[in-house]
Amino acid sequence: GDKEQEYFADGMTEELINNLAKLSNLKKVVSRTSVMQYKGTKKALPQIAKELNVEVVVEGSVLREADRVRVTAQLIQASIDKPLWAESYERDLRSVMTLQSEIAGAIVGKIHAALTPAEKARLSASRPVDPVAYEAYLKGKFYVNKMTEEGYERGLAYLNQAVEKDPTNAQAYAALALAYSIIGHERHPDAFEQAKAAAQKAEALGGEPLAEMYSAWSMTKLYSDWDYAGAEKDLRRAMELNPSLGEAHRDYSWYLFLIGRRDEAVAKMKQAQEVDPLNALFYADRGWQYMWMEQYDKAIEEVRKCLELDPSFNEGLCVLGRVSASRGMYAEAIATHQKLAAVDPGWRWDLVNTLAQAGRKEEARQTLAKFLAQKPEPIGAWDGWFLAEAYATLGDKDEAIRWLEAGYQGRMSFLPWISDNPFYEPLHGDPRFEDLVKRM
Repeated sequence: GDKEQEYFADGMTEELINNLAKLSNLKKVVSRTSVMQYKGTKKALPQIAKELNVEVVVEGSVLREADRVRVTAQLIQASIDKPLWAESYERDLRSVMTLQSEIAGAIVGKIHAALTPAEKARLSASRPVDPVAYEAYLKGKFYVNKMTEEGYERGLAYLNQAVEKDPTNAQAYAALALAYSIIGHERHPDAFEQAKAAAQKAEALGGEPLAEMYSAWSMTKLYSDWDYAGAEKDLRRAMELNPSLGEAHRDYSWYLFLIGRRDEAVAKMKQAQEVDPLNALFYADRGWQYMWMEQYDKAIEEVRKCLELDPSFNEGLCVLGRVSASRGMYAEAIATHQKLAAVDPGWRWDLVNTLAQAGRKEEARQTLAKFLAQKPEPIGAWDGWFLAEAYATLGDKDEAIRWLEAGYQGRMSFLPWISDNPFYEPLHGDPRFEDLVKRM
């Protein structure tokens, strides 16, 4: 109940999830993004289990006093709300990793899931932690998981503190690498390079291979190095090491989509949804995929689920507006993209496209000029990608190709999608565009 210790309780929860997810004989462990939405809920356990499609639930509490930690955990057969096991543990904070492993081992024993020799060794090999560094690590993950611009900024600052305080902790470097890779698509031009550097440090420290490290590497290879084969290898390894890491399933789905295996991609995104069923991003992603496959009814179905979870989710609003425009429902599309521009100015360029598609090209040009005037700082690769879409839709090929070329030079992460993007169809056949695709 102590808000000042919320990050610590959340961190303990996530570490327990990760420990359980790595055990091969557990059929399914739900990811933290979905689980955390039940924090403080008054819903009955049978209802929660039905919504998450799980058989048993672990619940508990954490009490922190100075450098002592007390954890109470219980295992419940959720359908009938029947306790199967309960235990309390108290340890010094330096032994918190051992504590987490003990709880995971006890749970596995009670549900009669056999451990492999390697899993037994891993659970018994936990290292002591530096309390200050560990707190910074937990705070870093707490803020990164908020998935906001401010959250990423504070989270990265804490994770960098964690590795500075304890440069021998591979887990903190892996978390830092994953955080940088997640924001690589955003307005952070050096994020993938930072992710690569942190992943390399995690690997150099040796020890247990970490799913977060491989997931981060895969993103740098796919969206920065344009090394598709290397990305696939690392994504497979990440999913093998932690099957509940929804981000890895999601990224593998986009890899499959990118190389043209679209039905497999949609099925893999469904798997990401199953391990993280309340993550709005995964429903928006599946909506994108159906939209690009011109299966608009299915796209709308996925986006509706996304916006039920978060009515202001930027990608959900983007896809909903684009699908509406593709169907000729321009009034609805414009209203949706006006809302999108208000909730997240980084996505405001879509309104320009939609106005142009609706035949209101002069209004689209005026809106584009207004948006450009509101952005005094240099425009980076992120905005350049959407500006290229807008100029292509408006018929200004020179400006569109100029921004795409700038994106190529700046290693814009969306550039692998250049051939699939329907907004660039007016550029097809232009020698400059074809040359850019060839270089990609």
